[in-house]
Amino acid sequence: MEDLWLLKVAAGVTLLGVALIGGLLPLYLERAEVSKDVLCSCNAMAGGVLLAAALVHLLPDAQQGLRNVSLELHGVFKQDTDEPFPLASTLAGIMFLALMMVEARPETDGLN
Repeated sequence: MEDLWLLKVAAGVTLLGVALIGGLLPLYLERAEVSKDVLCSCNAMAGGVLLAAALVHLLPDAQQGLRNVSLELHGVFKQDTDEPFPLASTLAGIMFLALMMVEARPETDGLN
């Protein structure tokens, strides 16, 4: 029982240390005058990790929730397989591309 308590305390301290390092690292990099391109790349990688985690955890639930509609679309497209149409994945991909287009719009001078 004491080993479990010790393991929980060690895990908590480790997670606290990782959180502090992750939270203070951007401040250190800004003061160290690291290139903005490096900071943008790090930010993009962090966003990619969050996006991947969200898709991995949320898409299966969304596919299950849209199963009835997916089966109806399967009949419309007359696919040769027994698998339902991947509606949740299709919607997630379309929305991702739509958001990317909004984010990638050209900046205008003085008009935001």
